[in-house]
Amino acid sequence: MSTLSSLIQLSTAFSAEIDLSTDFSYNLAAPDQKIEGYLPNRSSRRVMKAILDTASPGTDHKVHLIQASYGTGKSYLLLMLAHLLGNNRADVLATFLQKVADKEPQIKDGLAGKLEALTERDDRFLVVIPNYGDTDFKHALLQGLITALDKQGLGYRPPTMYNRAAEVLEAWQLSNPTGYEQFSKKLTGIKIEDFIDLLRNLDASAYASFKSYFREIVGTSFDESDVADVYSVYSETAKNITSQGYRGIVVLYDEFGDMLYRMINSPEGSGLPVQDFVQRIKRAGGSGANILFLAATHQNPSSLQEDKKKDITKIIGRFDIHLLGATKDTLDGTADDVEITDSTEIMGTVFIRAAASKPQLDELLHTTGYAKEATATVNKEKLYGKQNTEWISHNVVENLYPLHPLTARLLPKFSNEYAQNTRTMFNFLSPSQLEVGGLQHFLTTQPLRDENGRPTLFTPDRLLDFFEDNLMDAKFAQIRSWLD
Repeated sequence: MSTLSSLIQLSTAFSAEIDLSTDFSYNLAAPDQKIEGYLPNRSSRRVMKAILDTASPGTDHKVHLIQASYGTGKSYLLLMLAHLLGNNRADVLATFLQKVADKEPQIKDGLAGKLEALTERDDRFLVVIPNYGDTDFKHALLQGLITALDKQGLGYRPPTMYNRAAEVLEAWQLSNPTGYEQFSKKLTGIKIEDFIDLLRNLDASAYASFKSYFREIVGTSFDESDVADVYSVYSETAKNITSQGYRGIVVLYDEFGDMLYRMINSPEGSGLPVQDFVQRIKRAGGSGANILFLAATHQNPSSLQEDKKKDITKIIGRFDIHLLGATKDTLDGTADDVEITDSTEIMGTVFIRAAASKPQLDELLHTTGYAKEATATVNKEKLYGKQNTEWISHNVVENLYPLHPLTARLLPKFSNEYAQNTRTMFNFLSPSQLEVGGLQHFLTTQPLRDENGRPTLFTPDRLLDFFEDNLMDAKFAQIRSWLD
């Protein structure tokens, strides 16, 4: 039996979730798959331009929070912003720049011109991606900065308490050999030279051990008072690297809401380090170091915990908030036509059809009369707003086959309103999603024609198999009414 997968494959651009720490590449010499595969919709273009408008010094709009539901591409947008600010070369971004330019006459948002000017610059931002799983915000920022400096081959080391500790031990080797020997004997399973390397690499456990052993040997606590605070470290670094072709530093913090939740529930339980850091970035934006702080979250952080709401609200109040994919979608013909167009065309980039399979696919869709009938029905019901017959036939009926047109119309809506971290439109369209309910499973198990000799279709009811665990009982009747 020939299955649908003999004619249609799914692009690997949708094969995995975005992980900034592994998907971002420093010093790209050529485009990568993620850059080539990204197609921004109107919502992401709006957010992208708003953030890029604040990249130059002279504004206090330097801290941004992208808020979106699961599956709306907030992490992908952060990744693209990282490339635009840190790999702003026309040869690396060529395909993406062309996609943006092609939509400019329709959307008219000025993004194409903004990106062209960006790629003509001979400087860039140092991209810092902290480990958002670290509940110690200060440590995550410092560790991320050191990693970024190393990735870019920059020898500058900012003055931190970790470096101070390493310098103390190195000084003891010459001026206090007794203390140096005592410290060395306290270490277990590691040479003191390697321990010093851990300190210089901002190893938190090594620093904790250093402070403990220092007190035992010296009799007093290690003095941290003259070590620069985190913001000062970033500020001095941003100023230092301007002579090496950098216009500033951009910090990208994914899953920011989750980080805040873990932090406020830690023993310290305070958001003050975050509040202080972002406030000083804003305050210095007009005249100080050029630092951007870009964060993303899938929920409103102010709703995380009632008894901490006041503290969290103080933090979030310092951000420019950008809602991604926030346009209201309806099924009655009154929805935003541009948003519908964008999501449909983005989905169309996932379906890959080999040239050799085109005759067989054309026969399947057209000789059976399916394409003509489906186009007429979609047009009559105005599922895609005011789009004309030609657009519907090409972008919905043909490009998204084997999705039933109503399935294609419902999928972005389902994902936007009911998605969870492992159940989104991106997961559904991924070739690595092999579970029942996903499109890849359907392609590999279903024949080209149904029992009536018509093209096999992924009908709307099948979406429930994939999104079932996401749906609250209160909303199930509403969704069933749509399908009926």
